[in-house]
Amino acid sequence: MLIDHLYANIKIGQVHAKGAHLLSANKKVEISYKDLVGITKPHSLFDGYEFVAYPHRNSLPFQKSYGIPEADNVIRGSFPHEGNTTFVKALIDLGWLEAQTQDWLKAGLTWAEVLQKAIGADNFSERALVSRVKEHCQFSNEDGSESILSGLRRTALFSSGRATVKENNLLDSLCGQLENRLSYQPGQRDLVMLQHKFVVERQGGKQETFTSTLELYGDPDGYSAMA
Repeated sequence: MLIDHLYANIKIGQVHAKGAHLLSANKKVEISYKDLVGITKPHSLFDGYEFVAYPHRNSLPFQKSYGIPEADNVIRGSFPHEGNTTFVKALIDLGWLEAQTQDWLKAGLTWAEVLQKAIGADNFSERALVSRVKEHCQFSNEDGSESILSGLRRTALFSSGRATVKENNLLDSLCGQLENRLSYQPGQRDLVMLQHKFVVERQGGKQETFTSTLELYGDPDGYSAMA
């Protein structure tokens, strides 16, 4: 399971944004953050890049920003790699994206003990944790199960290492762990993909599509693409 560094780091902002607000068929639609990653669709920007797309945050102000009051559909979204949203959906199902304070979440616990308490496992052995994870996530096949379990192992959530508890909630504690486990290593770089897509219907019903796409790599020895 490969988890995008940037994708992992921006999830906290998207969660606190409380889902998505968008315009669809000239109607305002609100989607809970828990449902966002379940409505992803394959999206090809151009040759060589295959992503999935899903809406997030508030798309509605862009109707005014771009001067398109006549637009029937206005959607702002993200392009994570396929598989990443599946992993985030598992984190949601396991309670890791909850920002509420947990009285039991205190310094001194191991990550395995934190996961045990979060999902109600019988004990904190990996076998018991894996069994409970499968109950919560209800994987459709064994490949999907192993992919998620591999991601949980990579982030050390089954481990006996001491948990770095932040703000006494699971979300901030997880984000701190992702920063520790998934920080950039020497020679690694980030990638920014940005696309604006306008579908215009002319008089007479003819449709035209206009796109503007940015592809930008960071410099391993200098500024990141996000910077």
